[in-house]
Amino acid sequence: MRTITMANYMNEQDNDLFQFFGGYFHQDWELDNLTWQDVIRHFVQDVEREEPITISTKINRLLASSVSDEDLCKVVQDLGCYYWPGSASDMRPWLNQLAQALRQEVG
Repeated sequence: MRTITMANYMNEQDNDLFQFFGGYFHQDWELDNLTWQDVIRHFVQDVEREEPITISTKINRLLASSVSDEDLCKVVQDLGCYYWPGSASDMRPWLNQLAQALRQEVG
């Protein structure tokens, strides 16, 4: 598997995911939200209608990369995400759920 780092990932992407994860899944995200699904609802309420679709698409691009579970966790953490789904092997399924939830929230 190809090793991916924050530097080369951010060179391939703009900073939308950094803004999303760092802004909504920051270290205190649980103070404002009971669940990660609550975070998604707040995000969708705060942004323009197309933004959740953009973020979902970028998450799917990240998921399509052939990185190890550990490297994927590192990238997501480097993007400012403090949510932990339980283990490195749970990150990929959670990101998939996250991308789907973003699309569902906008209808």
